[in-house]
Amino acid sequence: MLRPKKRTRNDCDGTLDCAESACAGLYVCKCGPTTPEDATLPASCIDLKDNDCDHLTDCEETACAFSAGCCTKTPMNATSETGAQCTDGLNNDCDPAGADCADPDCRISSDAGSVGVESGPTCKDTLDNDCDGQSDCLDQDCRSALECCTATMGQERTETSCADGVNNDCDAQGLDCADPDCALDAACCRPVVGGESTEKLCQNLRDDDCDGQIDCADPQCSGTYDCCVAYLKKNRVELTTSEAGLCGDAYDNDCDGTLNCRDSDCGGVKTCGGIIIISPNPPVATE
Repeated sequence: MLRPKKRTRNDCDGTLDCAESACAGLYVCKCGPTTPEDATLPASCIDLKDNDCDHLTDCEETACAFSAGCCTKTPMNATSETGAQCTDGLNNDCDPAGADCADPDCRISSDAGSVGVESGPTCKDTLDNDCDGQSDCLDQDCRSALECCTATMGQERTETSCADGVNNDCDAQGLDCADPDCALDAACCRPVVGGESTEKLCQNLRDDDCDGQIDCADPQCSGTYDCCVAYLKKNRVELTTSEAGLCGDAYDNDCDGTLNCRDSDCGGVKTCGGIIIISPNPPVATE
């Protein structure tokens, strides 16, 4: 004799799911039918029903948190999202638009506390601080931020890299002309009036007259004391306190700015023999 067939959920007895007597006590069968429950359907968040049968009702649903029926204004009299509220993750004004950048209020906010552009630390906080639809390194505002920098050329030394708006070597100095690597680049050089002609300009490690020569390597600096001393040192000539006795050696031995017979130490042109040797002043190399 055949035994009666035991009933199960998938027992092919002609009844489905909640129609099965064995399913009658299940929550999903007492709850249904299921419908969405979220802030896009405001009524679903205040109808006292568990519409999607997940054991959460109305404001208990995370998806209903921004619904006007569940939202608490912050502050209590808030009428719009503004300033720092645009990055706090709350629907401060409890409007159907939603929170932060989803709310059009934040796209025009310019109050103190709002972030007008992405920059520096905000380029790695995972937020769209300026509500332009782009966050962090995907935002053009972050193009020059060190947080988003990727070295491309090692060092900025060519006109192309010194005027491309990119921090090519990713150093803290910055991009293009802000980087000392670009000091000699034509795109960054701004000549000073008079060129390299003072002690200060001849010691600042810059090409002040934009001629491609820096400090003592520039002939304009040859008459300055420090460059004269460097020139003597390069040629292994001792610095003296007087030119006397050294009036024909092609060096301004005391670095007073007058050479050989022009120096009063030599007695002047008439007593020195009238021969004035002019130093060629080649570029000075530091040791």
